[in-house]
Amino acid sequence: MNKAIAVTSALALPFSAYAAEAASKSAIENLIIAAAPVVLIFFLMWAAIRLGAKKTNAVNERIVESNERIAKSLEELVAILRKKEQE
Repeated sequence: MNKAIAVTSALALPFSAYAAEAASKSAIENLIIAAAPVVLIFFLMWAAIRLGAKKTNAVNERIVESNERIAKSLEELVAILRKKEQE
């Protein structure tokens, strides 16, 4: 039991020090400190999405080109089949 109390109090010391330090700061400073990780995460996610979108666009262009080649081949096959039907 004593070990649990000692571990709990040891883990709570940094939180109490942070609370004491936060009480001495203004509300604006606390807001900026609290919002900084959220803004950083949003920025990193935005950057990752932008990089992913560029790669996705390149893949989409290759798919479109492939689909155009397939469509052209199918048109040629249809033309050949129509010629054979007419003969």
